[in-house]
Amino acid sequence: MCNTQLARAAAAWQTVARRTADAAMERDWPWRGLTADVRWAFYRTYEDLLALSDAIVSTRHAARRPASEAQRDLARYQVAYRELESLLLRAEPADFDRAPAPGDWPLRDLLGHVMKAEVGFLTVTAWALDRHRLKDDAPLKAPAEAFSGSPEADASGTVAEVLARFAALHERILHTLSGAADAELNAPVSFWYEADVRFQLHRFDAHLREHTIQAEKVLEAVLPPPKDGWRTLRLLYRALGEVEGSALGAEDLADPLIAPVADAAHQRARELLALADGSG
Repeated sequence: MCNTQLARAAAAWQTVARRTADAAMERDWPWRGLTADVRWAFYRTYEDLLALSDAIVSTRHAARRPASEAQRDLARYQVAYRELESLLLRAEPADFDRAPAPGDWPLRDLLGHVMKAEVGFLTVTAWALDRHRLKDDAPLKAPAEAFSGSPEADASGTVAEVLARFAALHERILHTLSGAADAELNAPVSFWYEADVRFQLHRFDAHLREHTIQAEKVLEAVLPPPKDGWRTLRLLYRALGEVEGSALGAEDLADPLIAPVADAAHQRARELLALADGSG
């Protein structure tokens, strides 16, 4: 459900963050006939994404297709997902299994826990919605076998493989739940606690935020402090998540608005990479 054109532009900015030293953030970068700097380019891109998110919201309202409550909840979760991703991108493969202290989780274990929890969240939420929609005599609690056999919760393999599974699980969550109607959010959920779908949608966001804080602590322990490029990339990814969240359920309206902004962001990243490589 995430726009691939915008995701490719974001990937280019990952490379910019990786290659740009703090001192290089002050290098000249032309903007509208003026001389700005690389740092300015980061923040202009951040602002462009925020403006794009606002434009999508306005377009939805004009088309009388505002976001549902579930879509608003999942939009916050999308921002949390992108912020965690921006942190994980800084870790090299060898860092993925480095524990900050004996007995502490490395990033692999942390992400494995998140993935297993999200499979559980999705299972109980989808069960509750299906039960509500079918109005059958299914038990309130999902059966144990409904929680098993999900390869998307597997945290083994290379870093790229794990992150790809995490991304696939995330997309499945958005696809499965973004169509929930407001009236369905009162459907009861039975997990290790009793709640409703509305509560469980909030758990996706809050649980990811909890472990983003944990991931920050792990990175602080196993890596040097981040460069300014990495710190600012987190803002870009937060804004990226806002764009994607604002488009949930109305991708047909959002994609034409996204295309020119994604192209401009990608071109800007290429300009900065040329500067970082000494060829521009």
